[in-house]
Amino acid sequence: MKTGTCDLYQLHWPGLWQNDAYLEGLAETVKQGLVKAVGVSNYNEKRLQQAHDRLRDMGVPLASNQVHYNLLYRLPEQNGVLEKCRELGVTVVAYSPVAQGMLTGKYTETNLPSGARQQMGYNADFCRKAAPLLDLMRIVGEVSQVNPLPPTSAQTTTPQASLSPSPLTFNTTDKN
Repeated sequence: MKTGTCDLYQLHWPGLWQNDAYLEGLAETVKQGLVKAVGVSNYNEKRLQQAHDRLRDMGVPLASNQVHYNLLYRLPEQNGVLEKCRELGVTVVAYSPVAQGMLTGKYTETNLPSGARQQMGYNADFCRKAAPLLDLMRIVGEVSQVNPLPPTSAQTTTPQASLSPSPLTFNTTDKN
């Protein structure tokens, strides 16, 4: 990679019992200047607090917790992980943000995913339940003049908006 440091180094999945040796290793990479920040992945509320406290005691802040999180899978909002991250100042990094392609509009009741995605429960019933969300996303895209989702069969005669967002302007004049 020919770089002196890595911006974020994450521990993927917590250990089954003790994580101290892993966390000590993360802290050591920061102290040696090899990485700028460290994070964890898939830590529940309790383990997140423990990792945060242990790293803090070694003088290293916990930067992130990478968790499964998207518009169809919102468990971090319910199980305390999102709130704990907010409380501790830990950034949530979402993995599978487009739900293995489900939120792209690629899959439908008549165009189901195959392989692992189908085994994960992305079947016709799931597509049927996700359809209202995808419809809402299309509406938001149309209003914003951005439509990243393919048209539904009812929309095939409707012109699609560009994938490029329209330029936004901000008023930066301070009127006070």
